[in-house]
Amino acid sequence: MSDSRLSLRELFETACGLAGAERARYLATHGDEAQRKRIERMLDADATPSVVLPKLSAQHAAAAFAESAASWQLPAGSRIGPFELSDLLEDVAMDFSDRLQENHVSLDIVASEKLGSIVADHQRLKQILIKLLANAANFAAEGTTIELKCWREGEDFVF
Repeated sequence: MSDSRLSLRELFETACGLAGAERARYLATHGDEAQRKRIERMLDADATPSVVLPKLSAQHAAAAFAESAASWQLPAGSRIGPFELSDLLEDVAMDFSDRLQENHVSLDIVASEKLGSIVADHQRLKQILIKLLANAANFAAEGTTIELKCWREGEDFVF
């Protein structure tokens, strides 16, 4: 029997704590079909609560991001260099468009036209933004819009 009173987050948190047949039984008896499909997609993408759930709270996302960033090492072949932030946002939007269509959500990027340039690893920064947007898309209801706001605070790029 389906219990549609549980939120997607509650279903996901419980499913992450289960394995194998126990997880399958839980997903088969809880939530509606759309919720089950989203949770299965997140679990198939190796999503874990420490990665996905902090996106639901800006405060937790910032802490998780800081913890993760502290342990990053530049992989061989990293390309650190200057690039226009507007180009980065355009690349992210183009690369993420298929995922948006799959989830039936849209993306609204709100950014100043004068973001300027930054010196960083373009590819890595693009991966980070796409991962954050993918987490948002996993929890967004069909037909909704994900909003990515970007601005400069001094030398910092804030999103």
